[in-house]
Amino acid sequence: MSCGSENLMAEEEMEMIETAPFCEKNSKTEMEVEEEMIETVLFFEKLSNEEFQRAIEAFIEKQIKFRQQERLAIMKSVGGNKRDSKVKTRVMMLEQEHYNSIDSSFQRMKSRRSDEMGVNGSDDLHVFCVGTADTKFQEISFLAHAVQSNLQRFAPNFSRKIVVTVVDVSVGEKVIESFDDFNFVSRSAILSCHEQGVYRNKKLAGLIGLGGSGGTSLLSSPFRCIPIGIPKMIISTVASGQTEPYIRTSDMVLFPSVVDICGINSVSRGILSNAASAFSGMVLGRLQMSKVPAATTEKGTVDILTQEGYETLVFHATGVGGRAMEDLIRGGFIQGVMDITTTEVADYIIGGTMGKLHVHNQQVTLMRTTVDENKNFASFMADKLNKASSNVCLCLPMKGVSSLDAPDQAFYDPVASGTLVDELQRLVKTTENHQVKALPYNINDPEFASELAQSFFEIIAKSSNVASESIDESTKDTKTEASSPEIDSQSFYTAPLYSLNNFPDAKLETLQRTQKILQQLKHQIHEGKPIIGGGAGTGISAKFEEAGGVDLIVVYNSGRFRMAGRGSLAGLLPFADANAIVLDMANEVLPVVKEVPVLAGVCATDPFRRMDFFLKQLESVGFSGVQNFPTVGLLDGNFRQNLEETGVGFSLEVEMIEKAHRMGLLTTPYAFNPEEATAMARAGAGIIVAHMGLTTSGSIRAKTALSLDESVNLVQDIANAAHRINPGTIVLCHGGPISEPKEAEYILKRTTGVHGFYGASSLERLPVEQAIKATVHHYKSISLH
Repeated sequence: MSCGSENLMAEEEMEMIETAPFCEKNSKTEMEVEEEMIETVLFFEKLSNEEFQRAIEAFIEKQIKFRQQERLAIMKSVGGNKRDSKVKTRVMMLEQEHYNSIDSSFQRMKSRRSDEMGVNGSDDLHVFCVGTADTKFQEISFLAHAVQSNLQRFAPNFSRKIVVTVVDVSVGEKVIESFDDFNFVSRSAILSCHEQGVYRNKKLAGLIGLGGSGGTSLLSSPFRCIPIGIPKMIISTVASGQTEPYIRTSDMVLFPSVVDICGINSVSRGILSNAASAFSGMVLGRLQMSKVPAATTEKGTVDILTQEGYETLVFHATGVGGRAMEDLIRGGFIQGVMDITTTEVADYIIGGTMGKLHVHNQQVTLMRTTVDENKNFASFMADKLNKASSNVCLCLPMKGVSSLDAPDQAFYDPVASGTLVDELQRLVKTTENHQVKALPYNINDPEFASELAQSFFEIIAKSSNVASESIDESTKDTKTEASSPEIDSQSFYTAPLYSLNNFPDAKLETLQRTQKILQQLKHQIHEGKPIIGGGAGTGISAKFEEAGGVDLIVVYNSGRFRMAGRGSLAGLLPFADANAIVLDMANEVLPVVKEVPVLAGVCATDPFRRMDFFLKQLESVGFSGVQNFPTVGLLDGNFRQNLEETGVGFSLEVEMIEKAHRMGLLTTPYAFNPEEATAMARAGAGIIVAHMGLTTSGSIRAKTALSLDESVNLVQDIANAAHRINPGTIVLCHGGPISEPKEAEYILKRTTGVHGFYGASSLERLPVEQAIKATVHHYKSISLH
């Protein structure tokens, strides 16, 4: 076979099809044939859907005609009309092999194209049916068909198409290439399927899988990572056993398989059908959930909070309720907590080995705590409360801590309950922010619920007032002429709503870490302390920046040039691979920094890196976040304009920050003007650094820069722009004439909504220059006489 060399860029579609690189003679090597097939595939992938289908038909028709001509030619060469059976058989075998090759290649191409169009190019929703296809092919096939059938039957007129895709997570040697007529993601294509963005584009409607103990363990981990609310089910042989290790704090459903998942029989057929029906109902119910008004039948405290406009989530104090609540707190779902039932404290401390018993139901037996045990509980709770950094109010029900702890009830013991209350009053340190209230009610009395809710409202009001006073105090001496937008104190100081629903590409631990960092920084701002970030070009710089109390450390290529005695702008020139340098510096810096978040400077315009993969690499190495450096923001004139015109401009840096934000990473980009600050704020930047240009102090300094007063106005304009998009954005100043603490203070005293300073040269190059010079000077001053 050989490829034609015709021009593929012809204007007319039929001319393109006729001149495509189709095969003409069977004389090439196997490798050359494969290269030709790839070229043909690439040709077809450029076409639209309609063109694609017509091109396939034309190609196959042309191949059939060509093979017919080739057969006649071969027959003629061996004797005209003589039908030599061996020759005929050989021709047919070659022809069949060729057709099989064509069909296989085009089926793969159609499948890949179908997947891409289905995921990225349409409004389709996707349901994943997941399992180990090498050992559970028959069972997965039955389940996938059942789900597809139920979705079509339950919602025939649903406005959006729901596509069932089979996902193979096999780990054995057997390779599955296709799966009936379903969209299929092979185990080798799982990563690319993820990158196509089903979940990122909000098109994941649900996941269902099946497996034994091994399969359940394999599937449960990724299923748990899918946000709460998206249906997720595993039909499992271990669903009726100890399921906590599989489910943990997620809303995943384990559906008992009853029999082993090994073939389709009269029992497994019914189980899989029921599971598919239940799952399909979950998927369709969730999609239509927005049409159903929310309602609650909870009484007492929940009613009071609901009437005041609060959405309340109630957690059971048995099982994993407490841990589920803590996970949602870390994830940003919850902004305030009322811990009313503390049963889990007893379970945690002494494991339920208590004296008096009460059978609550067949699964739960309650146990009455003793005087000594209550002393231990009080000590544990007081220690936690005394360490709390937020506002706390401890409400103590003097007449009992449960419905059973009341006169004539099974657990009534005034001495034991009194010990708990007395010890808490004695051990909890009361301050302006930590209050203790002893209330003459049982914990289930309506009056206690009212007092509890009122105490919660007081804490909320107090927190808002403190934040407001802090802002008022910080703006008393503002002298800037630039006007600033009004900042909602509650929106800035309240913890951001960080949840996996809003960060579709994030790992839970990454998101929790970022939220914790931002909360700590905002608490520091609330206390009137500036945020100080520092660049580190060496391990020793990072180590002693941390020792000095720096809040953030950023590692980027200019740090290495800077600490090698070169100017920071060397990082913008083609002296080395900027992103490779950062990865190399990670080995030097990350091991010596113990607590402070370390961020990576990312060259977002790097044309030789897939930025989504590179960001994941930085995350896996141990970086807490990213900054856009090297940055085209330091360039101007015709060169900058040409960069923007040729697609390697600042927009790529904004895109990189947006991707990092969606991954849950901390983002601290540079912005050089209000327009760039607006773009970065819209991309989700948590911290924006107002960049005033190259530092103007030291031996390697810029001499062309803004004045300090000009910097005041520009920093304020950048802060205003960021806060118009997101009032909670932290803003730092950096560069230009701001190279010493006194200049940083000058800027901060004359601006509003600017929360600190980020120094690179000023925090490592200048101190090193000064210290080494002064130390050598001191040694040289020693007299020998």
